[in-house]
Amino acid sequence: MAQADADYEKALAEEEAEEQQPRRKAKIYIAGRVTGLKPEQYEPMFATVKKELEQAGHEVINPITDIPHEDVNNWALTIMECMPYVAQCDCIALLPGWEKSNGAQMEYYFARGLNLQVLNVRPVGKPNSRQKRKSKSSLT
Repeated sequence: MAQADADYEKALAEEEAEEQQPRRKAKIYIAGRVTGLKPEQYEPMFATVKKELEQAGHEVINPITDIPHEDVNNWALTIMECMPYVAQCDCIALLPGWEKSNGAQMEYYFARGLNLQVLNVRPVGKPNSRQKRKSKSSLT
C-alpha cells in the first residue's frame, strides 16, 4: 500500500511539472477572469501573456481580441463562441484568479476533457518559485 501511495504521489508530481511547460510551438488559449472586472483590470494581463508566449514562439489565442463576439453582453453566447477556439489548441494558459471565473472554469474543464496541456501563468511581474528560492539562497 505504501508503494502504491508513493507511486501515485510521484505520478502527480510529474504531471504537475509537465503541466507547467508548454510544448514547443504550441497553440495556446488564454483563459482568465473577465466578468465583473473593468477592461483595464484584465486586458493588460491577457495582452502581456499573449506577447510573452508569442515571443517564445507559440501561436496564442486571446479571447478578448482574437475571437469575434456577437454580443459581449450575452455571457452564455460569448462562452459558447470561445469553446471551438479552445478545442483547436494544444494548451490552455490560466491567468491568476481564473478559479473565480465561471467561464474560465468551463474552459479549463473543457480543455482537460480534451487532454490539453495546462499552464498556470504566474502574476505578471512576480517571480516564479525557482527565482524566489534562488534569491533567498544568494542572501545567506
